[in-house]
Amino acid sequence: MKSKFLCLTFLLMLMACQSHRGNLLQNIGDKDLFTDMRVQFVFEDIDPKFWSKPTAGSMHLNIFMFYQGATLDSSVIKEMRIYDKNGVNWTRSPKVTPNYVGDWSRSITSNYSINYSVLSLSEYTIEITMTDGRVYRRKYDPPDPEIGGTNTKKYIYSADYNGRKDDEYVQCLRRAEVKESAIEDDLIRLVFSVDDHRVNNGYVTFYDKDKKYLAQAQFKNAYSLEVAPYLNRGTALFIDGRDNELSIAQTDLAFSKDRSFSEIKYAVVVLTNGGNPERMPAQDETIYLSRSRIVPFRINQLQKKGIMGQFNGWLSATADFYRYTFFHPVTINVRD
Repeated sequence: MKSKFLCLTFLLMLMACQSHRGNLLQNIGDKDLFTDMRVQFVFEDIDPKFWSKPTAGSMHLNIFMFYQGATLDSSVIKEMRIYDKNGVNWTRSPKVTPNYVGDWSRSITSNYSINYSVLSLSEYTIEITMTDGRVYRRKYDPPDPEIGGTNTKKYIYSADYNGRKDDEYVQCLRRAEVKESAIEDDLIRLVFSVDDHRVNNGYVTFYDKDKKYLAQAQFKNAYSLEVAPYLNRGTALFIDGRDNELSIAQTDLAFSKDRSFSEIKYAVVVLTNGGNPERMPAQDETIYLSRSRIVPFRINQLQKKGIMGQFNGWLSATADFYRYTFFHPVTINVRD
């Protein structure tokens, strides 16, 4: 009888330990922290030349887990691991903020393409391991990038992918093509085209000479459907291949702390299917995002030279005119 009691006690203790390591984020002991947790997947097509030192890969995955309730201390999380349906996995030491666990980890793999330009689009598992040994798991199945809802695609690829593209494959958002980029006085001018009907949100990010982030300006908001007045004079974002023109004033930019307009040297046009990365969504969300090539700015020479420079430039141009008009030899063909 005594041995049966001990066995029953041991069994109950074992069950308690197993339930404490349950496979859902909404565990009983963490309801105040993980209740209503929302997942945000960001599939990102980014030109490898974007980086100061070009790197391999252009199809990236970033994950943010938004939570409500008590503030989570980074010291309680040991690691976060992400698995795709085929067993490919990445281990991260995620950033922990008052709103989410995750970061721009930009996970890539060569399992599906030689140049790291393809990722799985099937079911993923997110696993968070706490420093006390508890493990929480959450499954997430990204929606179809073309039509939303139940996903019928297995793989997502970037603009750099050159392999087979059958019905199981779908391209991430196409990158914007930047055609002109110039800074004239205190005005930034960018001309770019977009050829993807799925684009519904966009902004420009600006960088200094070392390609360090400086500022950004949003030109289309998917939630409010607003178009910034500096995009095509506030009319619309053209997504059918036509040129879009941005005329951004210094006052339109949201700068990082202690950064200034004079530091701007490069820009990137960012497009998404509607969401805003790192902002808590109303429900689980997948963002498909692309970044254009990083483009340098042509600085208006008159702006750099100042008043005297402009005057000297005028004198030089005038001299060239007279020199050509009066001293340049001219050949005249006379017809018989």
